[in-house]
This record gives sequence, structure tokens and C-alpha cells, in this order.
Amino acid sequence: MFERLTIVSTAALMTGLASAAQTAPPGNPACQMTSPVVADMTLAGPLSCGRTDFECILSGKSRLMTVLNQIPAACQDNLDIYVPGTNDENGNWKQFNAMFGKANGRGHIVLKYSAARDIHESLGVFEAGAYDQSTADAFRSLSFVLSTIKSEWSDADVDVFGHSKGSHAVSMAAQHDSDDINYAQFFAFAQPGRTAVDIDGDGPMKAAKLGTPGYIEKLSDNLVGITFDNDEVAQYKGIRSSALVMPESWAYPGQLNTERATGTVKASQVRIDHHNNYGGLYTYGDEENDPVAGEGPTSVTFPYCSSGGKASFEDTSKYIGCSKRKHTYVPWFWGHPGCESAAYTIMNGAVGSKHKIGASGPRKSNCGESRTPFEVSVRVKYKVTVPDPKDCDYRLKMEFRRPGQSAGEGDVWFDKTFDKSKDDKWYYNVSNAQYFDYKTTADITNKFYLHITGSMSESGRPVYDCQGVKPARAYIRYIKVRYTHPITGVTHSEYIVRGATEGSSYPVGKIAGKENVAWKKGSTGRSRQTWDLYWSKGQKALEIAGVANEGYNGTFYKKVYLMD
Repeated sequence: MFERLTIVSTAALMTGLASAAQTAPPGNPACQMTSPVVADMTLAGPLSCGRTDFECILSGKSRLMTVLNQIPAACQDNLDIYVPGTNDENGNWKQFNAMFGKANGRGHIVLKYSAARDIHESLGVFEAGAYDQSTADAFRSLSFVLSTIKSEWSDADVDVFGHSKGSHAVSMAAQHDSDDINYAQFFAFAQPGRTAVDIDGDGPMKAAKLGTPGYIEKLSDNLVGITFDNDEVAQYKGIRSSALVMPESWAYPGQLNTERATGTVKASQVRIDHHNNYGGLYTYGDEENDPVAGEGPTSVTFPYCSSGGKASFEDTSKYIGCSKRKHTYVPWFWGHPGCESAAYTIMNGAVGSKHKIGASGPRKSNCGESRTPFEVSVRVKYKVTVPDPKDCDYRLKMEFRRPGQSAGEGDVWFDKTFDKSKDDKWYYNVSNAQYFDYKTTADITNKFYLHITGSMSESGRPVYDCQGVKPARAYIRYIKVRYTHPITGVTHSEYIVRGATEGSSYPVGKIAGKENVAWKKGSTGRSRQTWDLYWSKGQKALEIAGVANEGYNGTFYKKVYLMD
């Protein structure tokens, strides 16, 4: 079992938050609204009205104002409008609840732009075929709400926030030709790559401005884009005019070497790991949740894991790496005063200005990635086979490196040399080689690189003859880490290597650098980098293998984001 963890400098992760300068939009202190009114645009007749059907439009506007007048009078001059994304088209505001969980002197409106669907009990339901139509519904609904506010409350200060698919609609509304619609300030976060695709031909829904992942970016006079650089939804572009095709990598948990689009991804395999962490604090899997009241679904979910295989979602064997469980998401961006301040500052800046935010996870006071290390327990299951243990030593080394660190600068938490004459616990024949567990602790940051290196040297016998022709092999069955979340305090166990399926797309041949694999081949700084990385079906493990010659070696690495 893992030992109990101690978090290193947890308080440092939040240093400076309380004192962060905030350029907030105007508000009325008398307005204490902390929950939204829901504008049900699925029932608002104007969405089905022809442009010349004036009576229909007036009737719809009247019905909409009945809803908007539920906003307290003190809040009607300063308004925030929220456009939810996929699976929350029915008005669930969970992706925004941290934004108005405290009174900010402003009124709050959430759009319901598609009929309520019983989708919240299914994991990761992503209806690619309905994406464009649903985006159109959101765009038209938002346009109508904005034009109604303009005509009825002409002096109102309005900010609009869109998440994921909702940000696509927000981006289009920001560039609308009508001053009755484009007058607000628009914030589009977790932007899909499809935002920049023209999905409407000659219609009003043209290709919209798309921000750079990893930045807060001023895209136009009235539009700011906000996307973490590890947000997979940025990969979603569809193919030209079709929204049906999703990135292949969505079926493989972890940061993979591909963004290729494919039509073979099953809905049951889809998980978009990093786009739940912008503006909401909510838990998947609480039975008392109301899925249309700013709370998560009642069903459990798959938290992030970097194990890298489709079977991770469905495998019920002892090698499972991505089990369903209750999971809490935290608002890394809009729950952070430094990030909120940076977003409003960029909105007031010049078009083209950027502020780097990097990946999701713990934040510094300026909204950049926190590099404060914290402690994890590590467990690895492995074995090594050496064909000539009398003459050859096999050295296996594993290291966690933070961004920017070189070899040896990270935390080398595993470094063993295997020789039968020196370690009689080991059996070196392939037929009776045994797996062993190894447990230790290490320091990491949320974003890190796992490096694994295998190398061979002479054993030090009087006669040097490590020149075998048979391969030496190291197998990694799994690597797991256990840590306590710095915000929620919940202890998590995550697979960062799951050899049972990681690389299984390539049962024959090398896997480093291939599509749907996270691993890449690195450099050891030595000349004989002849060893390679393989997937071993028989051993249910990653395999580092090469001829057992003195000086031969190979190093391999992959990028890991530990927390959603």
C-alpha cells in the first residue's frame, strides 16, 4: 500500500491570490444576485420566426422580458450572460458557478438553447452530428437575447461568457454585423478548433476568431479568447463542412502524438480531459446533484489519467488504469482572482495582446502555471532480463522532470543496476524472470515529463566480454502515483503508465513517436542509442529492448498533466 502523503508547500500554490489586482467590470453593490435566471430559448417563438413575421417576434420578445424581469432591479444595469457548452445546452450553469458564486454586483442570465436531454447519466456523450445545429441554436438564442436587452435596457453594461461549444457561438456573436448584438464584451473560453471553420456558407455564422491555446488573447475590439494549452477541445475541427469527425486522440486518455481526425471514435470512449476546469466547482457522482442547477451529473465519471490506450475505458481486468469514480472539478481559471484580473485587463488592451497561462492546474498569482512541487508516492511494477549476467549490467533509470529541466536535474526516483552476481533476488532467464514492485516518493509539478532510460555496461569482471547478440529487455507493467489534490484535499491514485494497452495499436515494431502513443525517443547524450521501445502483448507491458552490448542504450519520455 502507499504511505500517507504530505503535501509540500500547498499554501504556496495560492500565494498572492487575495492581493491580486482585479480590473472587474462595473457593478451595483446593491445587487447581490448569486444564481442566474434561465432564459429558455427553446420555447421562445422568435427562434422559429421568419424575419418578416413581426408579430411573432414581438410576442417572443415579450415572453423573454417576462424572464429577464425576474432579475432584481438593482442588477438590471449590469448583466452577465452565460452560454453553456456540450451536454449543458439545457441551461446547466456548472461551468460558470464559480463566476457568480459570490455577488459581483451584476445580474446573471444563462441560456437554455436546446431542449433538455437525458444525457447527464452517460459519460462523455458528445453528439458530433448535432454540433453545428446546436451551435446555431446557441448563436441565434444569444443574438436574440442581446438585441432584446439593447432595445429594452439600452444603457445596460453587458458581458458575455461562453464555454466550449458555447464559446463558438459567443465568438460568432462578437463579430455580428448588427450593433444591437455586437455591443457587449465577449469572453470565449475553452474554444473548439471548429470555431475557425465556416459552418454556414452564405449565412451569418461565419468562421470566427480563434485564440491561441495557452493564452488569454485579445482577438478583436470586443472579444477575448481563453484556452489552456492542454485543452483537447482545441483539436476539434471536424472536416471542412462536416462536424461529424472527432480527433482520434479523444479515445486515448493522455497526451498523445496525434490530433488526426477520425470517424471511428466511439461515444463511450470519449473523454475530453481538460475542459472542465475553467469556471465551475462541482462534483460528478453525488447522488443529490441537480444536473440542471449548476451541479454535476449524478453518475460517476472517468477522471484524467495518462495511461494511453482505448481499453483503459472498458477493461475490467486487474490491469485497469482509468476506473470510473466520483470526481471534483475545480475552477482553475475563473475561480482565481489573478486569472480573472488578467482576462479583464486583456479585454481593455490592444487587439493582438496576449497573456500566457499555459496548461490547466494550480496557478501562480499572475495566472501562469504553478511550478511549486508537491510530493507523490510512486509505485512501479517491472522486470528485467539480461542474457549474459556474468558480463553485462543492465541499468534502468526513471526520472520526473519539470518543464525546462535537463537530464539529472529532475527527481530520479528509480535507478537500479541488475546483475545476478550482485542481486540474487532476480532471475535472468526469460522463462522465469519475475516482476517486482517498487515503491518510493518523488517531487513533481502538475505538468512534468516521465523519462525512462535503459543502458548496458560491463560487469567489471577481469575479462570484459559484454558483447552478446541476444536482446536485453526491461518491462514496465505499470507506474502509478498517489497524491493529495492541493485544492480539494482529496487523495487520488493515477496510472501514468499502463503497459497492458499503452502502445497496443502497434503489436509489432517500435512505438515511440507513433500516432496514438504518448511516448517519444529522447537523447541520452551517448552515441549508441540503439535500443527502442515496444509493446509486449505477452507481458502486458512496455518493453525497452536491444542487443546486450556494452554502451548500448535508449531513453524514452512522455508528457503528463497530473490533474484535470
